Amino acid sequence: MKHVVFITPGFAKDENDASCIPPLQLFAKHLAQQNFKVTVVALEYPEKKNYQWHLVNVYSCGGNNAIVAKPFTWLKATALLKKINQECKIDVVHSFWLQDTMLVGNYFARKYSIPYLTTMMGQDVLPSNNYLKVLSLSKQKLVALSNFHANTLNATTQKVVHKIIPWGIDKNEFPEFNAGKRTVDILAVGSLNQVKNLNEFIEVVALVKNDFPKVNAIIAGDGLLRNELEGKVKQLNLSNNINFKGHLQRPEILQLMQQSKILLHISKFESYGYVFAEALWSGMKIVSHKVGIANEQNSFIGNSTQELANNCVDVLQTVKTFTPIETTFIQQTVADYIDLYNKLLFAK
Repeated sequence: MKHVVFITPGFAKDENDASCIPPLQLFAKHLAQQNFKVTVVALEYPEKKNYQWHLVNVYSCGGNNAIVAKPFTWLKATALLKKINQECKIDVVHSFWLQDTMLVGNYFARKYSIPYLTTMMGQDVLPSNNYLKVLSLSKQKLVALSNFHANTLNATTQKVVHKIIPWGIDKNEFPEFNAGKRTVDILAVGSLNQVKNLNEFIEVVALVKNDFPKVNAIIAGDGLLRNELEGKVKQLNLSNNINFKGHLQRPEILQLMQQSKILLHISKFESYGYVFAEALWSGMKIVSHKVGIANEQNSFIGNSTQELANNCVDVLQTVKTFTPIETTFIQQTVADYIDLYNKLLFAK
């Protein structure tokens, strides 16, 4: 049985915590079912403790994102990795994000001559990531989540990724498909912060209202900008059109998708957009900026607020039936990573 260790900023605190990096949770669970021993070392979250999550052993350093404590967190993680390796030899070290997870993983793997790779996860490929100034990427095995993600890293660092492996969904997590009436016209899912750009979501709905006065839109998520966004809804006289649902558990989101026609995703950057894959399998139409896996084949792309609104109007006027759209499934993600692990071990 091969032993793979994940190094990540955070991981589910227990088996009921579905909100902490869902695709990574799903990958860990399914990989552990394929005759792999999976161990997770989480630097920041949850609080410091060791526990078992499904078939996975999790060790948390409890750094809690305290900047001044970072070096101590790295030392804790390195000591944990040494202990884990002594108890059960590590075959592959797999870090997630181009940040201190990579610093720790790369140092440990080099010291003990263990095959090593990093999966980039999001905005870590952008110039704003200060870790890119200290990380040496020249000889690293880097995995991107989409072509858009890989191209963004190349534009930032001139580094070409080793492989593109999308996150897969699990069909069994989804509720029964709704091929009938859908009451929610436009849905947004995400934290209410600057990155998710939900001010533009409200502006798009305001434009759509000109053609559909009773347009029904929902924002599922919570965050620091909620009061500001609610104020903008009132200002634009959209209180009867946009409903704030607050934070919902993931099963509730998937159920809500079965009642929704359009996923309007306004973020200006997504490395992959797991929500896209979830929406496609839920039969939704995607209206988005060209980010992540959103493209002309599976989405209605808009480069401006007006274009996004026009796309929404077109969907609401023309689309009358909804069917699941094939996307990447978790079995393919696991198979691709197992193939990569085996190649790294063979090349050792």
